[in-house]
Amino acid sequence: MKAVGTDLLSTLVVIVGLVLLIVPGIVMALGLSQSLWLLADFPDMSPVRAMEESWGLMWGFKWKLLWMNVQFVLLGLLCLLLTLGIGFLWLFPYMQASYAHFYHDVRMAKASENG
Repeated sequence: MKAVGTDLLSTLVVIVGLVLLIVPGIVMALGLSQSLWLLADFPDMSPVRAMEESWGLMWGFKWKLLWMNVQFVLLGLLCLLLTLGIGFLWLFPYMQASYAHFYHDVRMAKASENG
């Protein structure tokens, strides 16, 4: 239930950011993107605390995640146009593995910064 609550709360924050302007919504989505990964690692963490930790964790890494998402959109277009959607069978698992690896890299980078 915590994962569902975290996902709904972060989605609500992103929607508010998108209603205000497009750019703040994208920045909020990137900043809160690691909330569910943090909640998986720390199940006792509250949803609001996971969002706060995600925001701090993503400080300095938002551009990297944005670029990764742009590449996935382009790969998705290729899957749609070249394979008529069959390529998504390989793209979706690759995306999830990439997001997991990104989370691991960010966590290790922040841990080395903090000593």
